[in-house]
Amino acid sequence: MPNPGMNPATDSAPRKLRIGPRAGVLLTLLALVLFELGLRAAGYPDQVATRTDPDVGWVLLPNQDVDFDGVPVRINARGFRDADWPPGGSRATKRVAILGDSVPYGTGIGAERRLTEALARHLTRELGPGEAEVRNFAIPGYGFQQMRALFDRTVRTWDPDVVVVALNDASHRPLVVPARGGWVRRLLIRTATYQWWLSVSNFEVRDPMEPDEDVQRVERERAEQIKHDPFAAEYLDGWESVLAGLVQLQAIQAERGGRLIVLALPRIRHIANPSLPYVGAHLATRLQAAQLQLVDPLPRFRATMGPLFETLRKSGYETRALWSHETSAALEWTPELKSLAEGANLFQVGDPDHWTALAHELAGRALAEALLEDR
Repeated sequence: MPNPGMNPATDSAPRKLRIGPRAGVLLTLLALVLFELGLRAAGYPDQVATRTDPDVGWVLLPNQDVDFDGVPVRINARGFRDADWPPGGSRATKRVAILGDSVPYGTGIGAERRLTEALARHLTRELGPGEAEVRNFAIPGYGFQQMRALFDRTVRTWDPDVVVVALNDASHRPLVVPARGGWVRRLLIRTATYQWWLSVSNFEVRDPMEPDEDVQRVERERAEQIKHDPFAAEYLDGWESVLAGLVQLQAIQAERGGRLIVLALPRIRHIANPSLPYVGAHLATRLQAAQLQLVDPLPRFRATMGPLFETLRKSGYETRALWSHETSAALEWTPELKSLAEGANLFQVGDPDHWTALAHELAGRALAEALLEDR
């Protein structure tokens, strides 16, 4: 017999679970935390996070540990890919600061295999333990204008004996400060979820009050054009600005009893086609006239890799295809080819814009010889 207080039509049906607004927020947050933890377990974040900066364009966020394409990348407390620097001055008698872009930064290889560390090893071997310290201030994407600003703001406070400015064919391009740099992005940029979102979509979080990127379109297009034809007549004024900036840096270093060295950064095209314009050749006479020292590792690069290119050509291989940015290029590297290239390849397969550890070793050795020649 039914209970007089029951309604058989309603009370016998299962009750719907009702979640209040507070519980809904908590469940959403829990799901996001679990998703974030799952992404980190899967290898995210896999990109070094940056933030915009009005003076230098962008900087690396400090205290990062990232696995970039299988290469561990550690960004120290000062925002550079280097060991943590002790507070105060350095006791080393030879203090060397490296300014540059993603090549001296060491994209694609472990930090211990870069020209910075190669240079430190050579100097230590010649000068003794503790007598040399080399710090890496390179930031991916930097041109000379950014290096010059970074020297004034950060590098000169360390009081280096030697400043090495690493330049490539397009280091004279103008600085274009990215527009994305507001508080919303700064809250999200360190998360694995944000980097995952960027990898699956073309949408990047922007703040409502950020300036429209269209105002920078002209400068951005000019910078891209310079990359493709860096020695065109209409861009040579940029090199004159670089030379003037280098003379200023040299004067600052001379006042402090230090010196400036310009390091030219060869690209793979300069090995494959020696007739192409090249930053080292373009600046050599001008730097000499201004009494600035140039270290150009290109002759060592050609002596090391030139015979490999000749062998490959005679065997019917297209070198441009073998070092292509296309991922399929790696599939063409048979065990025979890898054996042939061992001890001679200076550019990363699949990313020929960046050097192998062997190239870093050659450049580090060239720098060490230049630094030690006046002992």
